[in-house]
Amino acid sequence: DVDLLAQQKYGAQKYQRLSRFPSMSQDISLKSANDISYDELRKVVESCANDSTGKVFVTIEPQYIYRAADDSDEKTTTFHLTMSSYDHTLTDKDVKPIMDHIASAALSALGAERV
Repeated sequence: DVDLLAQQKYGAQKYQRLSRFPSMSQDISLKSANDISYDELRKVVESCANDSTGKVFVTIEPQYIYRAADDSDEKTTTFHLTMSSYDHTLTDKDVKPIMDHIASAALSALGAERV
């Protein structure tokens, strides 16, 4: 409905400059029980990514949810993370703690195992 859309209030858009340094991308796949929702997994991933030291900025995109035809008890949800820094080129040493934090939080909070 166009009228309803026109009534929506949109906040001021914030400008975020681009980093001069290259970004780094990685996927993380979490195997979980079928009754764990995508939203629950996404919230854990986002909260861990936002917990980073503030020097690494993380964007999260959903990739896919896979469930084998013969296994209705488990599913694998994959997220694509793009990390960047405004003051240095990222290395595995910068990214590994973030990925490990996501994996351990997902395991403890939801029983979702990194695969």
